[in-house]
Amino acid sequence: MKIKFILFLFGLIYILLPKKGAAQNLRLKPIWGNDVFQTEKKYFLSTKNDSFQISLCKFYLSEIELYKKGNLVYKEDNSFHLINLNDCLSLSFSLKGNDLQFDEIRMNIGIDSSTNVSGIMGGDLDPIHGMYWTWQSGYINFKIEGKSNSSKNKTGSFSYHLGGYAEPFLCVQQISLKTSSSPLVNINFDLAKFVSLLPIQTKPEIMSPSEMAVMLSKHLATCFK
Repeated sequence: MKIKFILFLFGLIYILLPKKGAAQNLRLKPIWGNDVFQTEKKYFLSTKNDSFQISLCKFYLSEIELYKKGNLVYKEDNSFHLINLNDCLSLSFSLKGNDLQFDEIRMNIGIDSSTNVSGIMGGDLDPIHGMYWTWQSGYINFKIEGKSNSSKNKTGSFSYHLGGYAEPFLCVQQISLKTSSSPLVNINFDLAKFVSLLPIQTKPEIMSPSEMAVMLSKHLATCFK
């Protein structure tokens, strides 16, 4: 009986252990250029005249897929992840898959149109998280707020809430990242690159779907690697 019990334990441990090649976790790493990013820390793009302090940054990653030589090998079900740079637990999440071999990750930044018109949902899509406008405008794909001495607001604040699920203001963006099969895949998000093109001097706030929101969303998609 003891031998059978020991064999049972070894079998259970084997089942629970990460399999070689499986994408056990994706981890988002916010950076500012070559440095690890920290909310509320003062950063500069080039001179002391362009300081930035980011107090809030939240966005959705969705429709996560893994590919090998251009062929789909894994698609996550119910794939919606709310990333919050003020919540370290939200920066990593697991994918359920065994012995996956892949060389590319594809995902959306934001929420697709069909989900937006499906009505209010729960989990990471629950409006309680402050990432939903109304049924007419849908979900906010990306939200960033903070202060900059470049802002013309009296308080020096800036707020960019990017979203829109219908043409001509469809903002969701797909990104494709080359990688390799690994139990842990790190994805860098460079906030300095994104902030560098924000129109803070002329338009320190975007709070609804617009042409500018589409342009900034396309720029945002280039800031992941």
